[in-house]
Amino acid sequence: MVENLFYNILTYTYLAPTLLFLFYWNKLKQEKIGILIASYSLTFFFLVLFEETITTNNFLTRLYYQSFTFFEYLFFTGVFYFAIKNLRARKAILILSLLFSAFQIIYFFTEKFKRIDSIPIGIESILILIYIFYFFFEEIKDPKGKHLWENYCFWFASGILIYLSGSFFINILANVMEKNEMDSYWFLTYIADIIKNIFLAVGVLVMAKQSPNHEKLKKNIPYLDMN
Repeated sequence: MVENLFYNILTYTYLAPTLLFLFYWNKLKQEKIGILIASYSLTFFFLVLFEETITTNNFLTRLYYQSFTFFEYLFFTGVFYFAIKNLRARKAILILSLLFSAFQIIYFFTEKFKRIDSIPIGIESILILIYIFYFFFEEIKDPKGKHLWENYCFWFASGILIYLSGSFFINILANVMEKNEMDSYWFLTYIADIIKNIFLAVGVLVMAKQSPNHEKLKKNIPYLDMN
């Protein structure tokens, strides 16, 4: 019952960033990172919602989990590719992404599937954590006279960091744990995932507030003197 509760909460928290992005569409429609976050949230809402419908046999289950890992990596990496300013770091991200994609293809066709794709998840998590730490390093090195949490990417990075760190060891050990033991702890990954979705939603709100279109909108509103 507890696991089902958290699973249902998780499923619909995926919609929060997308709905907020659509609500502030006029302000955010040109924000690349905002589009990535909204697309990620909507895509994974449907993936989670239809998980049981899709995973009806071993092949589809394997395809589902590896696609989940691939698209998650793709969206998260896209966020940090645009957030990081150093060109060498961006090139490194592209090279690592190509290598990771090639590895996933090889893994899919060569490794025996048990429950989830633990090894690709582990590599994905480590790569994205590196991108997150580099993003924080870049922001701390060049603070621009404002607090770190005033940057909307701080909320995206923090949410993804909590999610990956909170689910890392469970995902890595999933294939070696007994099924009943894994089921006892799996709901903890839902908690980390829910927190991530909340942080993404907060990041969208901060982005809308800081958007240049937001400032233009305020300037275009006529001042009415009621006195």
